[in-house]
Amino acid sequence: MGAATPDSLLMIFFLFSFVGWIWEGIFVGIRYGMFLNRGFLHGPWLPIYGTGGLLMVYFLKDLRHKPVVVYTGCVLLCAIVEYITGLLLETFYHMRWWDYSNFPLNLQGRICPQDTMFFGVFGMFAVYYAAPYCLQKMSDRSRLRWSVGILLTILFSIDVMISLISPNTGLGITY
Repeated sequence: MGAATPDSLLMIFFLFSFVGWIWEGIFVGIRYGMFLNRGFLHGPWLPIYGTGGLLMVYFLKDLRHKPVVVYTGCVLLCAIVEYITGLLLETFYHMRWWDYSNFPLNLQGRICPQDTMFFGVFGMFAVYYAAPYCLQKMSDRSRLRWSVGILLTILFSIDVMISLISPNTGLGITY
C-alpha cells in the first residue's frame, strides 16, 4: 500500500463519500423510481461513507493479515459511525435520514445487523482493494491532487454551512 499522506487521505474521503452518494441514490432511489440525492448535505457526497472508510483504512491497514479482525473492525467502526451520526442528526434536526425500525434486532432504528454486516463487506473491499489501489495511484506528490483537494474542501465546506441551516430533506431522504 502506498504512503497515506494527508492529501491522499483527503482524496480517499471524497472518493468514498461520492461512491456512497451514488450507491444510496441508486439503491434507495429504486424504491421511488428515480435517483435520489440522499443525505444531509446537498452536494454529491455522503460524508458518513467517507468518514467510515477513512477510519477503517486508518485503523485496520496494519491488520490486513487478519481478515476476521479486519471484518469485525469494519462492522464495529461502521456501526459506531452510523449510530452516532444518526443520533446527532435526530438530536439537532428532529428528523431521521435513515430508519431501520422495521429490521430485526435494530438499535433504536439507527443501526441494524443486516446493513452493518453489509458495511463490513464494503469496508473489507475498502481496506484490501480500494484504498491500497488509490494510495498506490496517488504516490506521486501531484500539484493537481492538492488543487483538486482544496477545491473539493471549499465546495464541501460551503455545502456543510448551507446544510447546517437548511439540510437536504424530502421524500426518500428523511423519515
